[in-house]
Amino acid sequence: MWTRRIMTEPTGLGNAPAPTPAAKPSRLLAAIRIGPLLAWTTACGALAVLARLVRRLAPGPSRYLRSLAFVSWGKGVLTLMGVRVEVRGKPPQPPFLLVTNHLSYMDVPLLASLTRCVFVSKHEVKGVPGLGTLARAVDTIFIQRERARDALRVLDQMEEARNAGDGVVFFPESTTSRGDRVAALKPALLDAAVRTGQPIHYGIISYRTPPDLPPAHEVVCWWGDMTFLPHFMALLGYRGFKAYVTFGAETLSADDRKVLAARLRTALDREFAPVVPREAG
Repeated sequence: MWTRRIMTEPTGLGNAPAPTPAAKPSRLLAAIRIGPLLAWTTACGALAVLARLVRRLAPGPSRYLRSLAFVSWGKGVLTLMGVRVEVRGKPPQPPFLLVTNHLSYMDVPLLASLTRCVFVSKHEVKGVPGLGTLARAVDTIFIQRERARDALRVLDQMEEARNAGDGVVFFPESTTSRGDRVAALKPALLDAAVRTGQPIHYGIISYRTPPDLPPAHEVVCWWGDMTFLPHFMALLGYRGFKAYVTFGAETLSADDRKVLAARLRTALDREFAPVVPREAG
């Protein structure tokens, strides 16, 4: 069951003992879950497409419908996959700019369920069957990272989204990791905050699996040479896991994007709870 519990004490995740891998993913459970997930994604995507169709006639209601579709999709995905969510701090209210560390494709439904936002995503997602359609329908801003000048176009779109009343979420690490550390932040998109004077919010994501399942850095985090479909189908075969989100108590700003990147990384490091057990190295 998808739950949201506000944490009043530190979780102490960094000191969690290494779980002993025992259970293997259940093909039956994965088969049971995949149909409802596809149906739910299709339904929410249809609502988001409808929102786009009425945008010119009613921009306010259109934005509300799109947000409803995206938030509902995120909550539904977490529920169907048996994810329990614990939240520390308060999610920002739109319009906002929010950065977090990046561990998995599960970060997207997790943050979508908690914030009214649009995401900045790599251009390749646009072509993924099903997910690409949903991403376009909920106004995802796509970036071609191999083209340095594309950041200028993306910065303009981020500003347009914020001016329209949306929150914008992006991952300045620019890639996912196994959750052993916060990687260096690439500062290009932080210009969205620098050039407008907009303070930026930050958050930290972490995951944990039950003791009898493989550790989260192996089955939830998506990194290295892992292939999406086999990884996702295996994840569907586990009964569930926990997701932790900590939203920073303050916002950060700077007149220089490199300075802002350094301040954000310091803040992220301070709240970071490693996914990789200490024993795993």
